[in-house]
Amino acid sequence: GKSAADDAIIDGWLSFIWNSIDLPLQVAAGSSTEAVETDVSKALETVEKYLASSKRTYMVGDSLSLADISLAVSLNSATLAAAKPSDGSVLGEWLAIM
Repeated sequence: GKSAADDAIIDGWLSFIWNSIDLPLQVAAGSSTEAVETDVSKALETVEKYLASSKRTYMVGDSLSLADISLAVSLNSATLAAAKPSDGSVLGEWLAIM
């Protein structure tokens, strides 16, 4: 990030992405459980609300950051696991930009 505050926000998003998307998907690897899909869907809703409320193109600041890259990779994994952003959602639009 461009500042220490941006770096802290990026770190927060990296932690959120790991704990709320990546880890549940890894735990559920090889099995399809509704609980994991629900947890990941809730995480995607959180990101959707953040992007919609902040009207940002990027997760932190006005340029691409590690938080954007990490989220894009995680969303690709979630999509492959059938927990993808809704069509027409802000999160879906964000992913298309990435």
